[in-house]
Amino acid sequence: MISRRNFLKTSALTLGGMSLPSLISCAGGNENKAAEAAAPAPKEFIGLQTYSLGAELAADVPGGLAKVKSFGYTDLELAGYNNGRIHAGYGDGDEGYAPADYKKLCDDLGLNILSAHLGTPSQYKTPEAEFTEAWKKTVEDHVTLGCTYIVDPSMPQCATIDEVKQACDRFNLAGKICKEAGIQFGYHNHNNEFTKLATPEQIKEKREEIIEMMKKRFPQMKPTDEMINGMMRRNAPGTMYEQLYMDNTDPELVCFQLDVYWCMIGDQDPCEWITEHSDRIKLLHIKDRWIIGDSGMMNWKNIFTRAKAVGIKHFFVELESDPKGRKQFEGVEKSAQFLASQDYVW
Repeated sequence: MISRRNFLKTSALTLGGMSLPSLISCAGGNENKAAEAAAPAPKEFIGLQTYSLGAELAADVPGGLAKVKSFGYTDLELAGYNNGRIHAGYGDGDEGYAPADYKKLCDDLGLNILSAHLGTPSQYKTPEAEFTEAWKKTVEDHVTLGCTYIVDPSMPQCATIDEVKQACDRFNLAGKICKEAGIQFGYHNHNNEFTKLATPEQIKEKREEIIEMMKKRFPQMKPTDEMINGMMRRNAPGTMYEQLYMDNTDPELVCFQLDVYWCMIGDQDPCEWITEHSDRIKLLHIKDRWIIGDSGMMNWKNIFTRAKAVGIKHFFVELESDPKGRKQFEGVEKSAQFLASQDYVW
């Protein structure tokens, strides 16, 4: 199964057609070990990002979705839309379905299509008129699917604050078109969004501050460029990309889907982001090393409790490919079993 992060870096999405986690309040504990396999208890909501299954789902979409339903999942977030067709996952080569046919398939199984991942707004340098025409068709197809959300999971390649603002303008345009169709547009993070982007003035000011600090602390030593650059990396100036996206998008047009695992990998506390940005974060991605709850690094009780307290109602399990070569359906099933066994999961 193709790595999602590598796919998003290397592929051109068609229009229309590690730092160690810090020891913070959401770090894991022994209580997060997955429960022994058991029949899942009914839950009001357990969402699945279909990217998690990729080629395994593409091999038998009706049968695979029936399995997903039997595992206890209630809602789907799709991935793989291309040229008006719904595919099982990114880059898996299946022929795909017309949106109305895919919706009927899910309706017949009792699976709700709540959301979909689409990377096109990240291509903010596409001419606006070209983008608008293509995006309107894309949104129409997702109205047919019954989506409540469309979420961009692809980080714009921005080297300056001005480029971030251009990308955010495109996000706002995408959100406006979505809103007119009755859909909420959102943005999904990986870990790179928690690195900082600084203006030239901020970099110059920070560099001078570090030089002065080093002169005072080590008066007999002349600071070298290597030493200064090392300190600059450890004490980076500027603002995190994720914050810049929030600051430069319209809250009425753009919400955020917090991937709590990538937030941790970015040395951030997902509970802090959920609390401090409860007005913008409306969805969660639930991810772990592989099976949800199996690694011990994620404090799921704290995360779910905090999310419920601020009014977040929807989350989606997402699994990358397993480094040990196990089947994705196995991981998706065991993740549902873990979530069904936890009384803090709504």
